[in-house]
Amino acid sequence: MNSKKFSLIIEGIVKEKKITYMDAVVSYCEKNDIDPSSIGPLVNKSLKEKIKEEAEKLNLVEKSSTAVLPIWTAMKLIHYTWLLNYTLLPIVMIFINTMLKLTQHLIHF
Repeated sequence: MNSKKFSLIIEGIVKEKKITYMDAVVSYCEKNDIDPSSIGPLVNKSLKEKIKEEAEKLNLVEKSSTAVLPIWTAMKLIHYTWLLNYTLLPIVMIFINTMLKLTQHLIHF
């Protein structure tokens, strides 16, 4: 399968089920027993942009590419970072580390 065919399949799932691109990719992987981390090469630029736009609309990432997340959504973002070729993982890890330090500081305050 090539990235164009994969993109068309995902587009079809999005339209048919009326779900997000992120959920469509996860659904496709689950249905076809595919490890989501292995589909990186199939995610073309267009699909990657659509997933990124969704993440921005869902406030999972800011448009400036720095993550400002509520703590309860950080884990969901980590789940989807493989879709963006792990580009957001360092940002999420910095965020979680900062939140932990802030929490420790508030406890000792």
